[in-house]
Amino acid sequence: VKHEKLSAIDWLFDLILNPEKGGREKVFNIRNPEVTASLRLEWTNDHKYSFIEVFP
Repeated sequence: VKHEKLSAIDWLFDLILNPEKGGREKVFNIRNPEVTASLRLEWTNDHKYSFIEVFP
């Protein structure tokens, strides 16, 4: 899987203009297992989560 760098403002525009695409981008890097547990997320090895996962 190729990951391209996306600036925060470009991601926000994607989220606003195309929520289906922008909401699925893995942009949140959560490295604390307690935080992922409190958000009811499954712990992953890459620690990356999407907007839709963090804010269902």
